[in-house]
Amino acid sequence: MAAHLIVLLLFSGLKGVHSITTVNKVSVTAGKSVSIPCLYESQYMNHVKYLCEGQYWTSCSYAVKTNKPDRSGKYSISDDKKQQIFTVTINQLTNKNTDYWCVVEINGGSDHGESFQLLVTSGTPSLYVDHQQITGYIGKNITIRCHHSNSGGMKWCRLGRNCVTGSSGSIDGTTATTNMTEPNVFTVTMSGLKPEDSGWYWCAEGDIQIPVHLTVTEELITRASFPVMILIMTALILIAIVLFIQFILRRIYCILLHRVSESSLVLLEQSKAESLTTVTEQGNEVTYSTVLYMQTTQAPKPSFAESDVDNMYSSVFYHKETKYKMGMAAHLIGLLLFSGLKGVQSITTVSKVSVTAGKSVSIPCLYESQYMNHVKYLCEGQYWTSCSYAVKTNKPDRSGKYSISDDKKQQIFTVTINQLTNKNTHYWCVVEINGGLDHGELFRLSVTTGTPSLYVDHQQITGYIGENITIRCHHSNSGGMKWCRLGRKCVTGSSGSINRTTVTTNMTEPNVFTVTMSGLKPEDSGWYWCAEGDIQIPVHLTVTEKPITTSTHTVTGNGTNTLENEEYRASFDPKILIIPLSVLILIVIVVLIIWFILRHKQSKAESSATAMAGEEVTYSEVRAKKRSSAKVDEEVTFSNLEHVGRKTPEVLPVSMRNRKLQDFTEET
Repeated sequence: MAAHLIVLLLFSGLKGVHSITTVNKVSVTAGKSVSIPCLYESQYMNHVKYLCEGQYWTSCSYAVKTNKPDRSGKYSISDDKKQQIFTVTINQLTNKNTDYWCVVEINGGSDHGESFQLLVTSGTPSLYVDHQQITGYIGKNITIRCHHSNSGGMKWCRLGRNCVTGSSGSIDGTTATTNMTEPNVFTVTMSGLKPEDSGWYWCAEGDIQIPVHLTVTEELITRASFPVMILIMTALILIAIVLFIQFILRRIYCILLHRVSESSLVLLEQSKAESLTTVTEQGNEVTYSTVLYMQTTQAPKPSFAESDVDNMYSSVFYHKETKYKMGMAAHLIGLLLFSGLKGVQSITTVSKVSVTAGKSVSIPCLYESQYMNHVKYLCEGQYWTSCSYAVKTNKPDRSGKYSISDDKKQQIFTVTINQLTNKNTHYWCVVEINGGLDHGELFRLSVTTGTPSLYVDHQQITGYIGENITIRCHHSNSGGMKWCRLGRKCVTGSSGSINRTTVTTNMTEPNVFTVTMSGLKPEDSGWYWCAEGDIQIPVHLTVTEKPITTSTHTVTGNGTNTLENEEYRASFDPKILIIPLSVLILIVIVVLIIWFILRHKQSKAESSATAMAGEEVTYSEVRAKKRSSAKVDEEVTFSNLEHVGRKTPEVLPVSMRNRKLQDFTEET
């Protein structure tokens, strides 16, 4: 037992403890870049990690550390403590860059390391993928194409987890199917993606692997539609308010007109009752209109019959548009001439980017929605009329120099240029127009052999919903710094906002412009850039759901980590609909209140009019006639009825009524 421990200690001193999981061997092209993931155990979360260069553990030398970045641009390192993976990127690969170690620093003890080997070739690698960084959407599928040249057994693995070796299988509950129908291409399709599928995978052919990082996020079109919905709802509400105000004004006008008419009728009836004569008046109905004078023309005077009662007059206006049309035609001719020289300005991209020779750079190109299904391509050359095709979305570049991808949801296609040289300086982002002139926009690359005048640690960054993220833009000049979103506005001061997300900046660290975005939302995903004068450096931000675990990590015997009982938050925020719904409810309540008030007033007015119309008084005058000689015993009473109308009868005093009654009795 003692001898076994001694041998184990001696071996660990030579090679390090196997507490790190990484790839074994990767085939790469000279002059390009490669990213390598290194999975470590949970107890090393807060330890320093570094990359060590050399074939032997005892003699390897530091290349880059998490607490000490590499200023030369040759190496970069980042530590994702949530997934317990640190990633190293090696640029400008040469035949000398072959043996490396992923290492965790142990204070007061031997560091723990695991080696990997790079097979650097001047031609096409024996195993490679189109992109090491890919993005998928929750609930959707994603396909990865692994190009290979050997005939070894192919498989698809997740770092520290299981592999799929047959035509189908599953990794962490997600179905993965594979096929090799296309020659020298191993195709992997992952179906029904979940947020927890985000992480590092690799294609493997024998003992050679190529790492691929998958980011699974919310489909951006769902989030992007909410601002559009809010704008539409706001417009509908404004239209409803205008129509409602117009309706109320018309109702008030009708009510006032009705009341004026009623008042006129009442006065007329009163005058009829007093005079006991019917007076019929005929009035002319006059329609008034406001006339806007534009240009008068001579027209014959119309003749009207003298018996016409209701006359309505209208005017004819003539508006001369010849001058405007000529100006518009000249403008269109100038626009067509300019578009023939430079292309139509329907694409937005960077202006100038400073890069290092031998490295890679990704450039985003924003296009308009009508070009969503068009072919996009990169054109190389200083002049629009003489540039040459570099890569197209329907024709990938097999040399590995260029790559292109089209995100139709965000309406952005991204071009990546590898192995940069001083000859790679002028390019055009172009949309192909069938049967017409293509639309293009120029960008320029300033290629230098040293440190670029403006650069970031990583062009691809990931943030979590509700949290903050910080981007460090390294610069060497003294020009004004700003942080912009592609196709949107910029933040130039110490604070501001982009799409209602707070952005703060500071320059406390020498030659570093630090940008912090707070309270991230899924719609914040997209392309941004740091800008110093006329130079920019693009940065792609992916905002995704942060996994929430309800249990601790379990370390298995082979050094891998598993997560148990994972739960994830829903990213939908119902607060986004509160304001439009509140405004709509308020409008409905106001409409109902005003409607009831108008109905009540109208009903009251109609009741008053009916009561007045019903007050008709009938008078009866009774006269006594003397008896005739023929019929002595018959008493005849004559009654003369007169309809007077609405006039209130005169009320006689009591004494006069008694006197009339006495006279009537005497006559009888």
